[in-house]
Amino acid sequence: MFITFKVGKCRIPELCKDIGIEHAQLAAKVGLDKSRISDYASLRNIPNIELAYNIARALGCRLEDLYEWVEVSGENGGLEPPADLKFGNSRTDSQYRPNALRTIIHVSQRFCTALYK
Repeated sequence: MFITFKVGKCRIPELCKDIGIEHAQLAAKVGLDKSRISDYASLRNIPNIELAYNIARALGCRLEDLYEWVEVSGENGGLEPPADLKFGNSRTDSQYRPNALRTIIHVSQRFCTALYK
């Protein structure tokens, strides 16, 4: 059975407020424009795994703490991942990019599940 999650609310603004920094300061720490951080906070875009890790480190949190995660049930009784999480998706790169982090998490969970069987 597959366990899949989708990105929920972005917690970057909340995490910035908790440590007392502005989006512009966070952007400077990770080498981005402030507008990119705003795009991530509003879910207009989702950072790739390396950038998400760097943002998490700059905020002093774990990578998975950047977003709220919503568990979704798989298709076919949970035996296959949802279609938008499969590799080889035919969407354009800009449309596929937000699913990349979800796909990485899905594949990681699948690998861990296989290890502990």
